[in-house]
Amino acid sequence: MEEGLGYIFYRSSETHPHLWFLTGLILAFLPAAAVGLVAHKWIETHLFNPHTVAAALITGGLIILAVERWKGRPKFTKLEQIGATTALWVGLAQCASLFPGVSRSGATIVGGLILGMDRKVATEYSFFLALPTMIAATGYKMFKSRDLLTGQDVFALFIGMIVAFLVAWAVIAAFLNFVKRHSLNAFAYYRVALGILVFAVLG
Repeated sequence: MEEGLGYIFYRSSETHPHLWFLTGLILAFLPAAAVGLVAHKWIETHLFNPHTVAAALITGGLIILAVERWKGRPKFTKLEQIGATTALWVGLAQCASLFPGVSRSGATIVGGLILGMDRKVATEYSFFLALPTMIAATGYKMFKSRDLLTGQDVFALFIGMIVAFLVAWAVIAAFLNFVKRHSLNAFAYYRVALGILVFAVLG
């Protein structure tokens, strides 16, 4: 029975790669959504301070440098190759972005690189994963503020989401062109330098 079920899933993934890609995105979205929903108040209370942000900037930069240096040959060179298990691991990596100072895109791109994606696929997947994340975060904030919002406010937020989507699409296109030819080391050095600067200013 298990063999038969496994074969069905395999054939389904081969026949409907786009459906399974969307399924993977949902799986990748769930971990950070669940952790954020449960722990956001604790995170805001205990982790939102300059020292933790600076430490996260430096740590993230060092992780990027390490991944760029020691990552192996890419196993995934197309989005359609990313299965549910890999997507879930990327989603777990996205949980790191709940820590102040950790970039959501940085966490998912680095997670993708560790899992065997090339930089182009990791960046594209990070962008697609951002869509349900942004929509859910905006929807949650709108729901919490529903008593304060007027019809005009909702319309303005909707327009803002569309503009943000278009801008994000343009930015990711430029970033994709960059990562095709360069490593992420420049971003890593920037993070480390900024973190050190913050610590220096804090004394």
